[in-house]
Amino acid sequence: MSIIKKITPMERSENVPMDKPRLNLIEESRGIDEALVLIKGYLSEKENRPEDNAYWMRSLREAGWHGSIYHLWWDASSFGAVVRRLLLVVSQVPVPFPHKLIRIPVRAGISITTLLLHWRKVKKRAKRVGRDYLPDILNLMPEKYIILMGVSLGVRVVYHGLINIQRRKSPALKHAILLGGTVARGETRGWERAVEPLEERIVNVYNQKDYVLRYLFKIAQIIPKSPCGLKPIKLNHPKIVNIDATDQVGRSLKNHWEHPDALPSTIGWLFQ
Repeated sequence: MSIIKKITPMERSENVPMDKPRLNLIEESRGIDEALVLIKGYLSEKENRPEDNAYWMRSLREAGWHGSIYHLWWDASSFGAVVRRLLLVVSQVPVPFPHKLIRIPVRAGISITTLLLHWRKVKKRAKRVGRDYLPDILNLMPEKYIILMGVSLGVRVVYHGLINIQRRKSPALKHAILLGGTVARGETRGWERAVEPLEERIVNVYNQKDYVLRYLFKIAQIIPKSPCGLKPIKLNHPKIVNIDATDQVGRSLKNHWEHPDALPSTIGWLFQ
C-alpha cells in the first residue's frame, strides 16, 4: 500500500537530534468525517514496509473503525533496537524467566548504563514530538474529529501532546487510545491535564503480563515507576477508562507487540 499523503510540520530547533516526524495517510475514510492517528513506538524505522501499517489497518477495520487512518512516524528506532535485541537473547537463554532476567543485559553485551542512555534519549524524543510537533500536525488535518492511538513508546507522544494542546473545536480531539503505554500511571497531575483537551475520554488498554513493561521497562529506569500499560491509570476520573486486556492480548514473551489482533475485543465498543 502506497503512502497517499504526507503532512510535515515546520522545523523546530532542539538539542536532541532526530529525524522530523511525518504524518502518512494509510487509508481514506469510508464515509465519516473522522480520523484516527496511529503513533507507534517500536519498529518505527520500518515505515516503508507497507505490510506493517496494513496489519494495523486491517485490525482497525475489523474493530469497526470507518474513518481515515493515519500513521505518525517518529524516530524511536534506537530504543526499539535495544528492546528487540534483549528479547532475542531472553528467548534463547535456558534459565527460568524472569528470575534471571537481571543478568540478561550482560549476556547480550549491553550494559544497564547503555539501556538507561537509550531510554533517556527516546523519552526526550517522545516528549519533543508530542509537545512541539503534534499540535501543528493536528492543525493541518482536514477531518472534523480526531482520535489519537498511541502504542508502547508512542503513548508518551500522545501524553505529552495532550498536556500541551488547547481544547479545540476544529479539528476536535475525540478520544485518546493507549495500548501498552510507558507513561507512569501514577502521574496524577499530568493525567488531569491530559484529559482536558478531549471531547470524550482516554481509553487505557493494559496487560498485566506484558513482559517488556514488567521487566525491561523497569530495568531502563533509574527510579522504577509502574507504567499505564501494565496496570490501570491511578487517577479516578470520569473521562478515563481502563481496559484489562491480559486475556485477549496473551501471555507470550512477545505479547507487547500483539495488541492489533485484540483490537476488536478491547476497543471495538468505542466505534459502535
